Amino acid sequence: MNIEKKAPVAWGLLSAWRFFLSWIVLSGHILWFSKPAWAIFFDSLSGKSAVIGFLLVSGFSIASSLERDETGFYRRRLLRIYPLYFFAILFACVLELASGGELRLPGKILNSSGLVTTAGNLLLLQTFIVKPIQFDGPVWSLSVEVFFYLLAPLFVLLGRRTLLVIIVVSALSFIAPKHADWGIAYWAFTRFNALNYLWCWLLGFLLWNDRRPLIVCSAAIGVPMVLFAEATPELFAVVTYSLSVVLLLVVRKITVPSLTQTICNYLGDLSYPLYLFHLPSFILAYELGIRRPLLLVLVALSITVTAYYTIDRHLKNKYLNPLLFRRANRDVVRGSSVDVGNSARSRSPVTPGT
Repeated sequence: MNIEKKAPVAWGLLSAWRFFLSWIVLSGHILWFSKPAWAIFFDSLSGKSAVIGFLLVSGFSIASSLERDETGFYRRRLLRIYPLYFFAILFACVLELASGGELRLPGKILNSSGLVTTAGNLLLLQTFIVKPIQFDGPVWSLSVEVFFYLLAPLFVLLGRRTLLVIIVVSALSFIAPKHADWGIAYWAFTRFNALNYLWCWLLGFLLWNDRRPLIVCSAAIGVPMVLFAEATPELFAVVTYSLSVVLLLVVRKITVPSLTQTICNYLGDLSYPLYLFHLPSFILAYELGIRRPLLLVLVALSITVTAYYTIDRHLKNKYLNPLLFRRANRDVVRGSSVDVGNSARSRSPVTPGT
């Protein structure tokens, strides 16, 4: 890939954008409980396009992380993704047990997944071997994103043309009609989410290092794909996708004031737990008798903030970070008071996954 000296990146803008993408996904799920006008509007921006936006930003930030330092890459990803993920799955499992096997919501029926599915979700095997746990459906994308993390060092070694070929194959899989009666091989090709969504993650990955016209034009292929991948796509799906691409193209050309950067970074920190915890939070609140949508959202935000501070800040930094980065922590204690788990190296922006 063509690597050149890069201007500073306004990561705060991407952090705030990830929070907004989480809000789009949240809005789609609030419609299972009620149908407020604001949720209908945000849902029209498309939850699927929001996930695509997450993956674009993820590919971009992972390319940055690998360029900055490949040492400990997998440990950094594990520390960033798994602690919050584990407790989100545990939360959903408790709700499943409390439901007695089935939960009937105004706009959705949720069924308990069973021990095998739960174990598969804990091991990030959903969409590969087992189905996503229904009481926290958004976790389907985490297994796909982690799979891309595993392949990321390999993508660094591949040439631009090879990556573009992979993008084209993935794009074809994404837009291909899903017909089980066309044969098992075809069905597997079009239903393999890791392949279906690789194109957008790789586009973000390429946009970090290479902004030549061919790459930029390749990013534009997502517009018709987002429009026509479903029979009835959400009204403004293409807007969500396009804004995600535009942000990646201009994020080195924008300067963000210090206070704004701080606020945006905080929103970015909350975006991942919000993505993971909002649906089980809605379910808990609904089962406790809360029906007003804004109160449901307030419960979800409260649980999100609590999870962030107890798991991502306290548990991770006090126990898990020393376990995975013991030597690095000793160096930090000697040289500064900044915790490695919160350092720029270990906190590059990621999607809901990340």
